[in-house]
Amino acid sequence: MASGVEVRAFTNDDFSVSPLTFKEEFGDLEARLIRHDNCGMLLVEGDRPHYYFHNMDVETSRWSGFIRLGDGPLALQSGVEEAVTAQNEPMTPYGVVETQPLTYGVKTTSGVAMEFTYNEQECVWREGADGAVLDVTGEWFPYGLICHLGSEYDIPFMHLPVLLKGHYLGEPIEFLACIDRIFSPAGEENAIMARATRYVSSYCSGVREDGRREWFVALMCHENGTGLGVYWLEGEEPIVTDDVVNEGVWERLPYVDDETVVCVENTWRFGGKEFHVNGLWGAKGFTPAPRLDRHGQSQVFGTWYEGETPYAHRVWNTFSENMDAYASTMAENGFQISS
Repeated sequence: MASGVEVRAFTNDDFSVSPLTFKEEFGDLEARLIRHDNCGMLLVEGDRPHYYFHNMDVETSRWSGFIRLGDGPLALQSGVEEAVTAQNEPMTPYGVVETQPLTYGVKTTSGVAMEFTYNEQECVWREGADGAVLDVTGEWFPYGLICHLGSEYDIPFMHLPVLLKGHYLGEPIEFLACIDRIFSPAGEENAIMARATRYVSSYCSGVREDGRREWFVALMCHENGTGLGVYWLEGEEPIVTDDVVNEGVWERLPYVDDETVVCVENTWRFGGKEFHVNGLWGAKGFTPAPRLDRHGQSQVFGTWYEGETPYAHRVWNTFSENMDAYASTMAENGFQISS
């Protein structure tokens, strides 16, 4: 078992502004929600996959968008012009929106319409007026990840996969996504966010052809060989460990000159398992205009499988992201860098 983490079902309290699981995290200081995201991979017929990301704090929608992933793992994204979403719009503060059942949520108060609700049974996400861009209801996976101080991530953090069904731009859609949440006491926000943006990772979920859901997380913030590894296959108990090895070969991004590296064909090993992440599409950030100003950061998307024999998922979310990943420091930390 990895130190400082929980892998379990989420309760209604976990969706609150100040979950009890973080009550003792900072002594007498209260850890409160400071950043929360919805993100997922939409497999669109006749097009490259679209990726959705909505980044919020407690009172504003900050930024969001649907992007068309780049045509190749080192290619850049473009915008989905018809998918207009809320940007830095004011919204109702995140909190209780219903008592029966107890439900938390937010919605914009002006500008582009947006509304999200969350409880332990389901979530509902709507983007655009009357959900014209996205209108979906989600069923949570039975396990999610909670990180505490002292974990590999070393921040109060939550991650929970979800299978969503509904409509995207008026067409039926089923896709896999997740929510990510970061918490901090007052006055510690900058320090928490600094630690939250230094890592290499893969967050992947899928529904196999036989209907079984599966999910894995591989996260490293320091040296290759130690990290956080989580794997769950429906019908089995989760694997959770801090003995994680990355066997990918990292290469420099061709369109920047800052030594940012990315791994296109990635292999992770932990808990007696091996995970293959096959890069097919790329991005630099999640806005329609690539974030070339975000040094050390990149994303690769594609397919994934566990074990030695490839297999297909009916739907999947394959998300590998690197933050503060430069060739020299990655080599020093035991990662293989292409010459």
